[in-house]
Amino acid sequence: MAFSSKTVELVKATAPVVGEHATEITRTFYKTMFRRNPEVLAFFNKSHQKSESQPRALAHAVVAFASNIDNLGALGPTVENIAHRHCALSVLPAHYGIVHENLMMAIGEVLGDAVTPEIGGAWSEAVSGLANILIDAEEDLYKQLESRRDGWRLERDFVLQNKTTIGTDTMEFQLVPAAASGTPSFEFAAGQYTTVRIPGLEEAPRHYTVTSPEGADHIAYTARRVSGGAMSNYMHDELKVGDTVQLAAPCGTYMRDANDAVLMTAGIGITPAWALVQKLGASAIKGAFHVDQTPERDGFRPRFEAAGVSSKTHYTGEDHSDLPNMANVANDMVQDCGTDVSYYVVGPPAWMKDTLGSLKAAGASNVYTEVFGTGHVETTY
Repeated sequence: MAFSSKTVELVKATAPVVGEHATEITRTFYKTMFRRNPEVLAFFNKSHQKSESQPRALAHAVVAFASNIDNLGALGPTVENIAHRHCALSVLPAHYGIVHENLMMAIGEVLGDAVTPEIGGAWSEAVSGLANILIDAEEDLYKQLESRRDGWRLERDFVLQNKTTIGTDTMEFQLVPAAASGTPSFEFAAGQYTTVRIPGLEEAPRHYTVTSPEGADHIAYTARRVSGGAMSNYMHDELKVGDTVQLAAPCGTYMRDANDAVLMTAGIGITPAWALVQKLGASAIKGAFHVDQTPERDGFRPRFEAAGVSSKTHYTGEDHSDLPNMANVANDMVQDCGTDVSYYVVGPPAWMKDTLGSLKAAGASNVYTEVFGTGHVETTY
Protein backbone atom coordinates (compact mmCIF):
# COMPACT_ATOMS: atom_id res chain seq x y z
CA MET A 1 0.00 0.00 0.00
CA ALA A 2 1.06 3.62 -0.51
CA PHE A 3 0.98 6.24 2.22
CA SER A 4 0.40 9.93 1.61
CA SER A 5 3.53 11.94 0.98
CA LYS A 6 2.83 13.96 4.13
CA THR A 7 2.61 10.82 6.27
CA VAL A 8 5.85 9.48 4.82
CA GLU A 9 7.59 12.83 5.44
CA LEU A 10 6.40 13.11 9.06
CA VAL A 11 7.08 9.48 10.01
CA LYS A 12 10.57 9.59 8.48
CA ALA A 13 11.30 12.91 10.22
CA THR A 14 10.18 11.65 13.64
CA ALA A 15 11.55 8.09 13.30
CA PRO A 16 14.82 8.95 15.12
CA VAL A 17 12.90 10.30 18.14
CA VAL A 18 10.56 7.33 18.20
CA GLY A 19 13.53 5.00 17.76
CA GLU A 20 15.34 6.55 20.72
CA HIS A 21 12.33 5.82 22.93
CA ALA A 22 11.07 2.72 21.09
CA THR A 23 11.56 0.20 23.89
CA GLU A 24 9.99 2.55 26.44
CA ILE A 25 7.04 3.02 24.08
CA THR A 26 6.54 -0.71 23.54
CA ARG A 27 6.99 -1.47 27.23
CA THR A 28 4.27 1.10 27.97
CA PHE A 29 2.15 -0.31 25.15
CA TYR A 30 2.10 -3.83 26.59
CA LYS A 31 1.33 -2.63 30.12
CA THR A 32 -1.51 -0.47 28.80
CA MET A 33 -2.93 -3.15 26.53
CA PHE A 34 -2.85 -5.88 29.17
CA ARG A 35 -4.65 -3.56 31.60
CA ARG A 36 -7.29 -2.37 29.13
CA ASN A 37 -7.68 -5.56 27.09
CA PRO A 38 -6.79 -8.53 29.31
CA GLU A 39 -8.26 -10.93 26.76
CA VAL A 40 -5.07 -10.62 24.68
CA LEU A 41 -2.97 -12.09 27.50
CA ALA A 42 -3.86 -15.48 26.02
CA PHE A 43 -1.38 -14.76 23.20
CA PHE A 44 1.65 -13.73 25.22
CA ASN A 45 4.27 -15.75 27.07
CA LYS A 46 4.73 -14.15 30.51
CA SER A 47 8.45 -14.90 30.53
CA HIS A 48 8.94 -12.83 27.37
CA GLN A 49 7.44 -9.85 29.17
CA LYS A 50 9.63 -10.36 32.23
CA SER A 51 12.78 -10.64 30.10
CA GLU A 52 11.57 -7.74 27.93
CA SER A 53 12.30 -9.74 24.79
CA GLN A 54 8.74 -9.04 23.60
CA PRO A 55 8.97 -5.23 23.98
CA ARG A 56 12.41 -5.26 22.34
CA ALA A 57 11.12 -7.32 19.43
CA LEU A 58 8.21 -4.96 18.83
CA ALA A 59 10.50 -1.93 19.17
CA HIS A 60 12.79 -3.41 16.52
CA ALA A 61 9.80 -3.94 14.18
CA VAL A 62 8.46 -0.40 14.73
CA VAL A 63 11.84 1.18 13.99
CA ALA A 64 12.33 -0.99 10.89
CA PHE A 65 8.89 -0.02 9.61
CA ALA A 66 9.36 3.71 10.22
CA SER A 67 12.77 3.67 8.60
CA ASN A 68 11.41 1.94 5.50
CA ILE A 69 7.97 3.50 5.17
CA ASP A 70 9.01 4.81 1.75
CA ASN A 71 10.47 1.43 0.74
CA LEU A 72 8.03 -1.18 2.03
CA GLY A 73 9.56 -3.87 -0.19
CA ALA A 74 12.53 -3.94 2.19
CA LEU A 75 10.19 -5.16 4.93
CA GLY A 76 9.28 -8.35 3.06
CA PRO A 77 11.27 -10.78 5.25
CA THR A 78 10.12 -9.05 8.45
CA VAL A 79 6.47 -9.15 7.39
CA GLU A 80 6.84 -12.83 6.44
CA ASN A 81 8.32 -13.73 9.83
CA ILE A 82 5.67 -11.78 11.74
CA ALA A 83 2.89 -13.35 9.68
CA HIS A 84 4.12 -16.84 10.52
CA ARG A 85 4.30 -16.01 14.25
CA HIS A 86 0.85 -14.46 14.20
CA CYS A 87 -0.80 -17.29 12.27
CA ALA A 88 0.83 -19.78 14.63
CA LEU A 89 -0.88 -17.92 17.48
CA SER A 90 -4.25 -17.65 15.65
CA VAL A 91 -4.16 -13.86 15.54
CA LEU A 92 -7.23 -12.35 13.83
CA PRO A 93 -7.85 -8.99 12.07
CA ALA A 94 -9.95 -7.78 15.01
CA HIS A 95 -6.89 -7.86 17.25
CA TYR A 96 -5.20 -5.12 15.23
CA GLY A 97 -7.72 -2.50 16.34
CA ILE A 98 -6.71 -3.24 19.93
CA VAL A 99 -3.03 -2.91 19.02
CA HIS A 100 -3.56 0.37 17.16
CA GLU A 101 -5.47 2.05 19.97
CA ASN A 102 -3.05 1.05 22.71
CA LEU A 103 0.11 1.72 20.71
CA MET A 104 -1.03 5.25 19.87
CA MET A 105 -1.82 5.81 23.56
CA ALA A 106 1.69 4.62 24.48
CA ILE A 107 3.34 6.90 21.90
CA GLY A 108 1.42 9.85 23.30
CA GLU A 109 2.22 8.96 26.90
CA VAL A 110 5.96 8.53 26.34
CA LEU A 111 6.57 11.41 23.90
CA GLY A 112 4.04 13.84 25.40
CA ASP A 113 3.72 17.25 23.76
CA ALA A 114 6.14 16.26 21.01
CA VAL A 115 3.24 14.35 19.44
CA THR A 116 1.34 17.16 17.76
CA PRO A 117 -2.04 16.39 16.17
CA GLU A 118 -0.32 16.34 12.77
CA ILE A 119 2.41 13.94 13.89
CA GLY A 120 -0.09 11.79 15.76
CA GLY A 121 -2.28 11.58 12.67
CA ALA A 122 0.67 10.51 10.50
CA TRP A 123 1.72 7.78 12.91
CA SER A 124 -1.89 6.61 13.28
CA GLU A 125 -2.16 6.26 9.50
CA ALA A 126 1.18 4.46 9.39
CA VAL A 127 0.26 2.01 12.16
CA SER A 128 -3.09 1.30 10.49
CA GLY A 129 -1.33 0.79 7.19
CA LEU A 130 1.12 -1.67 8.70
CA ALA A 131 -1.80 -3.52 10.29
CA ASN A 132 -3.45 -3.87 6.88
CA ILE A 133 -0.20 -5.17 5.36
CA LEU A 134 0.02 -7.81 8.08
CA ILE A 135 -3.68 -8.70 7.90
CA ASP A 136 -3.37 -9.34 4.15
CA ALA A 137 -0.15 -11.35 4.57
CA GLU A 138 -1.67 -13.42 7.36
CA GLU A 139 -4.84 -14.17 5.42
CA ASP A 140 -2.72 -15.36 2.49
CA LEU A 141 -0.77 -17.59 4.87
CA TYR A 142 -3.91 -18.95 6.55
CA LYS A 143 -5.21 -19.94 3.09
CA GLN A 144 -1.89 -21.64 2.34
CA LEU A 145 -1.97 -23.57 5.62
CA GLU A 146 -5.53 -24.70 4.90
CA SER A 147 -4.70 -25.81 1.36
CA ARG A 148 -1.91 -28.16 2.47
CA ARG A 149 -2.50 -31.88 2.54
CA ASP A 150 -4.44 -32.40 5.80
CA GLY A 151 -3.94 -28.72 6.59
CA TRP A 152 -6.06 -26.49 8.80
CA ARG A 153 -6.60 -22.90 9.95
CA LEU A 154 -6.32 -21.65 13.53
CA GLU A 155 -6.23 -24.28 16.30
CA ARG A 156 -7.30 -27.91 15.97
CA ASP A 157 -7.88 -30.58 18.61
CA PHE A 158 -5.27 -33.34 18.77
CA VAL A 159 -4.96 -36.27 21.16
CA LEU A 160 -1.69 -37.30 22.78
CA GLN A 161 -0.87 -40.76 21.44
CA ASN A 162 2.55 -41.27 22.97
CA LYS A 163 5.26 -39.48 24.97
CA THR A 164 8.83 -40.72 24.92
CA THR A 165 11.86 -39.68 26.94
CA ILE A 166 14.77 -39.33 24.52
CA GLY A 167 17.28 -37.67 26.83
CA THR A 168 17.62 -36.08 30.24
CA ASP A 169 14.75 -33.59 30.63
CA THR A 170 13.90 -34.07 26.94
CA MET A 171 10.66 -35.65 25.77
CA GLU A 172 8.99 -36.18 22.40
CA PHE A 173 5.19 -35.90 22.20
CA GLN A 174 3.29 -37.68 19.42
CA LEU A 175 -0.25 -36.54 18.63
CA VAL A 176 -3.02 -37.51 16.22
CA PRO A 177 -6.14 -35.55 15.20
CA ALA A 178 -9.08 -35.89 17.55
CA ALA A 179 -11.31 -36.16 14.49
CA ALA A 180 -10.10 -37.20 11.05
CA SER A 181 -11.56 -38.95 8.03
CA GLY A 182 -9.08 -41.54 6.86
CA THR A 183 -5.37 -41.62 7.61
CA PRO A 184 -3.75 -38.18 7.58
CA SER A 185 -0.45 -37.40 5.85
CA PHE A 186 0.65 -34.02 7.14
CA GLU A 187 2.35 -31.56 4.81
CA PHE A 188 4.66 -28.84 6.12
CA ALA A 189 8.15 -27.42 5.57
CA ALA A 190 11.15 -28.86 7.38
CA GLY A 191 12.12 -26.88 10.46
CA GLN A 192 8.67 -25.43 11.04
CA TYR A 193 7.09 -25.36 14.49
CA THR A 194 3.65 -26.21 15.77
CA THR A 195 2.01 -24.15 18.48
CA VAL A 196 0.65 -25.96 21.52
CA ARG A 197 -2.20 -24.75 23.69
CA ILE A 198 -3.42 -26.91 26.57
CA PRO A 199 -7.11 -26.41 27.44
CA GLY A 200 -7.61 -25.46 31.05
CA LEU A 201 -4.00 -24.42 31.59
CA GLU A 202 -3.80 -20.66 32.01
CA GLU A 203 -0.66 -20.29 29.95
CA ALA A 204 -0.09 -18.76 26.56
CA PRO A 205 0.64 -21.30 23.83
CA ARG A 206 4.22 -22.33 23.12
CA HIS A 207 6.03 -23.05 19.86
CA TYR A 208 7.87 -26.36 19.39
CA THR A 209 9.69 -27.65 16.32
CA VAL A 210 7.91 -30.48 14.52
CA THR A 211 10.20 -33.50 14.80
CA SER A 212 8.07 -35.98 12.86
CA PRO A 213 8.81 -36.24 9.12
CA GLU A 214 6.60 -34.66 6.49
CA GLY A 215 3.96 -37.14 5.37
CA ALA A 216 3.64 -38.85 8.75
CA ASP A 217 0.16 -39.68 10.05
CA HIS A 218 0.85 -37.77 13.26
CA ILE A 219 2.47 -34.57 14.50
CA ALA A 220 5.39 -34.94 16.91
CA TYR A 221 7.25 -32.20 18.72
CA THR A 222 10.08 -32.33 21.24
CA ALA A 223 10.30 -30.22 24.39
CA ARG A 224 13.03 -29.87 26.97
CA ARG A 225 12.03 -29.22 30.55
CA VAL A 226 12.69 -25.60 31.53
CA SER A 227 13.38 -24.79 35.17
CA GLY A 228 10.29 -22.93 36.36
CA GLY A 229 8.63 -23.32 32.97
CA ALA A 230 4.90 -23.82 33.48
CA MET A 231 4.20 -25.37 30.08
CA SER A 232 7.22 -27.66 29.78
CA ASN A 233 6.86 -28.99 33.33
CA TYR A 234 3.13 -29.60 32.84
CA MET A 235 3.74 -31.53 29.64
CA HIS A 236 6.52 -33.61 31.16
CA ASP A 237 4.74 -34.36 34.44
CA GLU A 238 0.99 -34.00 33.97
CA LEU A 239 0.02 -34.44 30.33
CA LYS A 240 -1.21 -37.99 29.79
CA VAL A 241 -1.79 -40.24 26.80
CA GLY A 242 -5.38 -39.65 25.69
CA ASP A 243 -5.42 -35.98 26.75
CA THR A 244 -6.53 -33.35 24.24
CA VAL A 245 -4.35 -30.42 23.26
CA GLN A 246 -4.82 -27.78 20.59
CA LEU A 247 -2.26 -27.39 17.82
CA ALA A 248 -1.83 -24.72 15.19
CA ALA A 249 -0.72 -25.75 11.71
CA PRO A 250 3.09 -25.80 11.41
CA CYS A 251 4.53 -22.36 10.63
CA GLY A 252 8.00 -20.83 10.36
CA THR A 253 10.57 -19.71 7.81
CA TYR A 254 13.72 -21.49 8.97
CA MET A 255 14.62 -23.59 5.91
CA ARG A 256 15.48 -21.05 3.25
CA ASP A 257 16.84 -23.24 0.46
CA ALA A 258 17.59 -26.82 -0.50
CA ASN A 259 21.35 -26.38 -0.76
CA ASP A 260 23.89 -28.56 0.99
CA ALA A 261 23.74 -27.73 4.68
CA VAL A 262 25.92 -27.41 7.75
CA LEU A 263 24.06 -27.74 11.06
CA MET A 264 25.37 -25.89 14.12
CA THR A 265 23.21 -26.31 17.20
CA ALA A 266 23.17 -26.05 20.98
CA GLY A 267 20.76 -27.60 23.48
CA ILE A 268 17.22 -28.16 22.26
CA GLY A 269 18.17 -26.14 19.18
CA ILE A 270 19.02 -29.49 17.65
CA THR A 271 15.34 -30.12 16.85
CA PRO A 272 15.17 -27.99 13.65
CA ALA A 273 18.45 -29.59 12.57
CA TRP A 274 16.87 -33.03 12.92
CA ALA A 275 13.97 -31.83 10.79
CA LEU A 276 16.43 -30.79 8.07
CA VAL A 277 18.21 -34.15 8.24
CA GLN A 278 14.89 -35.91 7.63
CA LYS A 279 14.09 -33.60 4.70
CA LEU A 280 17.46 -33.31 2.97
CA GLY A 281 19.01 -36.69 3.73
CA ALA A 282 22.49 -37.45 5.01
CA SER A 283 24.20 -36.79 1.67
CA ALA A 284 23.21 -33.12 1.81
CA ILE A 285 24.53 -32.58 5.34
CA LYS A 286 28.14 -31.53 4.85
CA GLY A 287 28.88 -30.94 8.52
CA ALA A 288 27.26 -30.87 11.94
CA PHE A 289 28.33 -29.53 15.32
CA HIS A 290 26.30 -29.74 18.51
CA VAL A 291 26.82 -28.32 22.00
CA ASP A 292 25.07 -29.81 25.02
CA GLN A 293 25.69 -30.23 28.72
CA THR A 294 26.17 -34.00 28.87
CA PRO A 295 25.87 -37.04 26.58
CA GLU A 296 22.74 -38.00 28.50
CA ARG A 297 21.03 -34.77 27.44
CA ASP A 298 22.08 -35.24 23.81
CA GLY A 299 19.03 -37.31 22.94
CA PHE A 300 19.14 -36.82 19.18
CA ARG A 301 22.68 -38.12 18.69
CA PRO A 302 21.49 -41.74 18.12
CA ARG A 303 19.03 -40.49 15.49
CA PHE A 304 21.74 -38.56 13.65
CA GLU A 305 23.99 -41.62 13.68
CA ALA A 306 21.19 -43.89 12.46
CA ALA A 307 20.52 -41.45 9.63
CA GLY A 308 24.18 -41.57 8.59
CA VAL A 309 25.06 -38.05 9.76
CA SER A 310 28.33 -37.67 11.65
CA SER A 311 28.09 -34.82 14.15
CA LYS A 312 30.93 -33.34 16.16
CA THR A 313 29.86 -32.70 19.75
CA HIS A 314 31.07 -30.63 22.65
CA TYR A 315 29.78 -31.21 26.17
CA THR A 316 30.08 -28.26 28.54
CA GLY A 317 29.23 -30.06 31.77
CA GLU A 318 26.10 -29.34 33.78
CA ASP A 319 27.66 -26.12 35.10
CA HIS A 320 28.57 -24.94 31.57
CA SER A 321 32.18 -24.62 32.71
CA ASP A 322 33.71 -25.92 29.47
CA LEU A 323 32.35 -23.72 26.70
CA PRO A 324 33.59 -24.21 23.13
CA ASN A 325 35.56 -21.55 21.27
CA MET A 326 33.09 -20.89 18.47
CA ALA A 327 35.57 -18.82 16.45
CA ASN A 328 37.78 -21.90 16.16
CA VAL A 329 34.81 -24.17 15.47
CA ALA A 330 33.50 -21.83 12.77
CA ASN A 331 36.91 -21.56 11.10
CA ASP A 332 37.22 -25.34 11.00
CA MET A 333 33.69 -25.77 9.65
CA VAL A 334 34.10 -23.20 6.89
CA GLN A 335 37.50 -24.60 5.95
CA ASP A 336 36.07 -28.13 5.74
CA CYS A 337 32.67 -27.36 4.22
CA GLY A 338 33.17 -24.16 2.21
CA THR A 339 31.69 -20.69 2.20
CA ASP A 340 28.73 -21.25 -0.12
CA VAL A 341 26.82 -24.03 1.67
CA SER A 342 23.92 -23.07 3.91
CA TYR A 343 24.77 -22.81 7.61
CA TYR A 344 21.82 -23.34 9.95
CA VAL A 345 22.37 -22.10 13.51
CA VAL A 346 19.98 -22.64 16.45
CA GLY A 347 20.61 -22.45 20.18
CA PRO A 348 20.57 -19.95 23.07
CA PRO A 349 20.60 -16.32 21.83
CA ALA A 350 24.08 -15.43 23.17
CA TRP A 351 25.56 -18.57 21.64
CA MET A 352 23.85 -17.85 18.32
CA LYS A 353 25.20 -14.30 18.28
CA ASP A 354 28.72 -15.60 18.90
CA THR A 355 28.38 -18.36 16.29
CA LEU A 356 26.82 -16.12 13.67
CA GLY A 357 29.59 -13.56 14.05
CA SER A 358 32.25 -16.26 13.92
CA LEU A 359 30.80 -17.80 10.76
CA LYS A 360 30.59 -14.41 9.04
CA ALA A 361 34.17 -13.65 10.03
CA ALA A 362 35.24 -17.02 8.62
CA GLY A 363 33.64 -16.17 5.26
CA ALA A 364 30.32 -18.04 5.36
CA SER A 365 27.85 -16.27 3.09
CA ASN A 366 24.56 -18.07 3.79
CA VAL A 367 23.79 -18.25 7.51
CA TYR A 368 20.27 -18.78 8.86
CA THR A 369 19.13 -18.58 12.47
CA GLU A 370 15.94 -19.37 14.37
CA VAL A 371 15.03 -17.78 17.69
CA PHE A 372 13.03 -19.95 20.07
CA GLY A 373 10.56 -17.50 21.53
CA THR A 374 10.42 -13.98 20.15
CA GLY A 375 12.76 -11.40 18.71
CA HIS A 376 15.89 -11.78 16.61
CA VAL A 377 19.59 -12.44 17.01
CA GLU A 378 21.08 -9.09 17.94
CA THR A 379 24.33 -8.42 16.07
CA THR A 380 26.69 -5.52 15.53
CA TYR A 381 28.01 -6.41 12.06
